[in-house]
Amino acid sequence: MQKHLFHTELYPTVDIHTQLKPEDLNIGVHNISFDVDLHGVSAMLQAEFMVFEQFGNKVITLHKPLIIKAETFGLENGINTLKNIAKLQSIDFTVPVNLILNFQVQ
Repeated sequence: MQKHLFHTELYPTVDIHTQLKPEDLNIGVHNISFDVDLHGVSAMLQAEFMVFEQFGNKVITLHKPLIIKAETFGLENGINTLKNIAKLQSIDFTVPVNLILNFQVQ
């Protein structure tokens, strides 16, 4: 996957950028836009995040999985290469992503 799909020798990291307002960290569900730089391609995405407190810390998690499409980041050729290497009949061009961020109050 690193060699044929993500080309990690050329693109070793994924960068995510957003600007949060103080109210984005209030307890509840918030719709947040963010820029993702993956595989040399930048795309603006949106997702619902849920904010809650746990042990005095703020925890931010996706309210439901974010569905990433391969074509958004130009990954179709790499997926087809993996499909051929694995001798698969088909392979999905979307993947669900979840994340959890834990912010400690200081």
